[in-house]
Amino acid sequence: MARSPSLRLRLVAFMLLAPLFVGPFAWVTHLWLHVSGVEGYPRVAVADLGYTSASRQVIDSLVRTPDGWFAIEPTPALRERIEREPDLQFAVFQTWAGGALPGSSEKLAAALITEFGGERALRSHITHFAIDSPAGVETRGRFDIRRTPLGQMYIAVSDAKFEWAHDLYVLFVEDITWTAIFFVTSFLSSAIVGWIVVHSGLAPIHRAVLEAERIDIDSLGAGIRTAGVPVEIRPLIDAINRALARLDASAARMRRYTANAAHELRTPIAILRARLQSPDEPTFKSDLERDTCQLQAIVEQMLIAARLNENQAPFHEKIDLVEAVRNVVAAHMPVVIRCGRHVEVEVVGTVPSLRGNAYALECIITNLIDNAMRAEPEGGTILVRVEEGPEIAVIDHGEGVAESDREMIFEPFWHKSETGAGLGLAIARELVEKHGGRIWVEETPSGGATFKLSFKNARRDDAPPASER
Repeated sequence: MARSPSLRLRLVAFMLLAPLFVGPFAWVTHLWLHVSGVEGYPRVAVADLGYTSASRQVIDSLVRTPDGWFAIEPTPALRERIEREPDLQFAVFQTWAGGALPGSSEKLAAALITEFGGERALRSHITHFAIDSPAGVETRGRFDIRRTPLGQMYIAVSDAKFEWAHDLYVLFVEDITWTAIFFVTSFLSSAIVGWIVVHSGLAPIHRAVLEAERIDIDSLGAGIRTAGVPVEIRPLIDAINRALARLDASAARMRRYTANAAHELRTPIAILRARLQSPDEPTFKSDLERDTCQLQAIVEQMLIAARLNENQAPFHEKIDLVEAVRNVVAAHMPVVIRCGRHVEVEVVGTVPSLRGNAYALECIITNLIDNAMRAEPEGGTILVRVEEGPEIAVIDHGEGVAESDREMIFEPFWHKSETGAGLGLAIARELVEKHGGRIWVEETPSGGATFKLSFKNARRDDAPPASER
């Protein structure tokens, strides 16, 4: 598996790239501030910027004469510039007192000696100046102490034209030393600050990782603490916590079904064992078969409930409630007859079809019929009525359910007695509610219990499934 890239190194690398873009931008901005004359920056005319390239050409033209003195012998590049810029003047001084080197512009040299020569307490090393001509046109210039192959000298240039295409590059090269220092210091400071910032910024994620590693099946609901988590990471942590909450709910359901299975099956199994100890009872075979059917109904009901909760069973089937009831009753008829009971099916009006899981609804009806068989006196008749609405009513004529117990019988672990009455009703209610219906119990007018299922709010057959909406 390919190694995942480091977010810390990636962020630091991005921060180190900043000087590569900021440096040139800052240099150009600094240059623009000088030219524009923004307050706090000395005013520099665009023409003054031509000094750098012109002074460099003058320095390249310095030579040592045979007698050991220095002079200016223009190079081809300087001669070409003089032809292109006839007003260009330049002068070189080793010292002010020694006068200008041969080859200097006499007019410029004389003006500089007049202004800066002689004994002065204050000496200037870098100066921008302007010379007024008789025609009233101001000539701008600059002198600076520059390093040359022949030593340090004053290099003065006036009326040098600035060409953006060429001179801007010369300016940058001239400042390359200071630019390099800026880049190096910016790079190092960005690396140090970037590492500290990224390391501290990712610390909450590291803490979240440590908390996530401590989560197990028993602590899913605790989730990951969001205190101190950056707002950019908060949605990710919240999403993880929601996923953990769903897993915790799923695990809770599985634990509930496990406990429910043990609790629900314990009583009918105990009754079954008790019956096996009395094989000579006249109703032994029918009671045994009835108890076995009820055990099977409970197991199948729990299985389909678990599959529906985990989205492992189809939930968009077309369900004909009348047909479902008749199928369940037909399957129970052999047992019903052997137990000495009767079952009738009554259909009232036109019953619409539903959308859901047909097997789940059959399990619900099976559970209610099994309970009714246990409550119905021998020789009695269980009535299963299907009405438009749609509603299903399973009516027995047994002892009935006390009004105080009519809500409690649907609780997962509630049993009024050890007779096994009401087994699986909690799962039945869960399945009914999953289909958008409700289940409740009433008193049969002639005595007994009537369990009702209502699907008035369930999705009808003419409604499209959720996946198609």
